[in-house]
Amino acid sequence: MLEPDRGEGKEQPRFPPPTREQVGKRALCLHALVIRSRFEYLCRLFPDQAAPELQGLPSRVLALTDWMAKQGLSAHLSTAEQTVFAKPLGRWNQQEVLDGSWRKESLGILLWALSQIDDLPPYDQEFPDDIHLEHLGWLRPLSEFMSRVRSRPYQEISAAREISELWHWRSRTTQLQRERVKLPKAYDLKMIIRMAADRAYEQGAIPRPVGGDFPAFGKAYARLREQEYSLATSIAMERHLALNWLCGYSEDWDQAPTDT
Repeated sequence: MLEPDRGEGKEQPRFPPPTREQVGKRALCLHALVIRSRFEYLCRLFPDQAAPELQGLPSRVLALTDWMAKQGLSAHLSTAEQTVFAKPLGRWNQQEVLDGSWRKESLGILLWALSQIDDLPPYDQEFPDDIHLEHLGWLRPLSEFMSRVRSRPYQEISAAREISELWHWRSRTTQLQRERVKLPKAYDLKMIIRMAADRAYEQGAIPRPVGGDFPAFGKAYARLREQEYSLATSIAMERHLALNWLCGYSEDWDQAPTDT
């Protein structure tokens, strides 16, 4: 089991970190979710059920469901995942498809935590779309996957968690700025961001700041276009969620916090 660092002055996780087996099963559940979300995306992209692009999808969904049952994964789905998997093919709404597709970022984190990936992509770069198939294949046995995974040290995962929280915090400060939220006069967000960026760079948590700000897409975070900001936010949020779960901030995947 991963052991937490009980550093003084830090907020501590509330639960024991998940075991290697629990992380492995959670990774395969997310693997199945990402696959199913791709099928649902195709159904929304091609509303005509007779479209050639949809041929064979029903049988693939059945194969996916059968695989999950045989590998004992159905019992390890979260409540939210059970709800969407219970829906017939083509019945997911747009938000469910979007949420499912973004889970590849959480899955990437779990694969990294299981030593299947050497390095995490920067926070302005997504994991590859095919990461789940590259590292997990199509409906391979759970035992095969578990035979080759190895848990990273808790301290390494905890350090990655702090970085994800930092990037998520930077996203939320931009949200405050764009919504023109009134803050106490003592709160100068630009100064706070500059100080946070400088400190994070000194600690090796982020690349060299740009214009006194976190660097993303080759520019200062504050200058991100809407699409870039949305992408950076989704990446940070998904990774933050997965790392909080890995560090024991929640036993329930659906309830894993993403506070900053």
